[in-house]
Amino acid sequence: MKKYCNIVLLAICAGLSLNVQSGELSLAESQVIVQNVLKDKAVVEEVFPGLGPLSGAVLVPAGMSEAKAIVWLMKGENAIIVGQIFTEKQQELSLLAHQQYILPKQRLKTNKATDPQSRYLGAGGIALFQEPASVKVLYVFADPNCHYCHSFYKAMMDNEAIFRHKRIAVKWIPVSIMGGDSLMKAQAILQGGAEALAQNQSSELALEDVVDVKIQNIIKSNTGLFLSAFEKPGTPALVWFDDNDARQRATGTMTKGQLASFLTDLY
Repeated sequence: MKKYCNIVLLAICAGLSLNVQSGELSLAESQVIVQNVLKDKAVVEEVFPGLGPLSGAVLVPAGMSEAKAIVWLMKGENAIIVGQIFTEKQQELSLLAHQQYILPKQRLKTNKATDPQSRYLGAGGIALFQEPASVKVLYVFADPNCHYCHSFYKAMMDNEAIFRHKRIAVKWIPVSIMGGDSLMKAQAILQGGAEALAQNQSSELALEDVVDVKIQNIIKSNTGLFLSAFEKPGTPALVWFDDNDARQRATGTMTKGQLASFLTDLY
């Protein structure tokens, strides 16, 4: 029997037979399982394909719409699995699902008075899609070693036509929060501009041996601005200002289609 429970569990996995029906669960079927296990304590907002017999679901606790969680369900089993699920390539599916199904919809609260746009305009970054006709700016905080930042960059490039049509420029702001060589990579990106940023997406970025203190101070300032803007920092992190000059924020990567929808609704 193939073992799909390569999982660090926070809930019940022990005792599952795994002799279950294959196939993706419907939203209605998922609701039945959650109701059987949790009664009225939570509902399923969305279901999506999982690994093997597992179906993924976005679980929303009753009365706590902001506390969404990724869980895993199986046909024929009244059990809810929560925790890390790794593929043979060591991809952690719960984290990937959280990035794809929860974070893109999670816009953070507005702060109208204490964070003017001038702070972000003054940050050191790379301008993308910027033309004389650009009227809005999307600020993207990103760590050069962040896999999700790479996928967001690709989604941006795939949506270049929408950015230009809606006259939205991007300011890509390198930060260093992941350690390793992220600080030196951020330095190389600020030194090399858009070309170096593109090279970093494919691991072709050449690093200098010499520390540029001035540029690294800019990166540290960028990181401080990022950490002050987000209570639970994670990258990519987006900041923009609405028509009332109120700061808006969101975190997490997006697919090409998700970003297209996000841009359509943005302004």
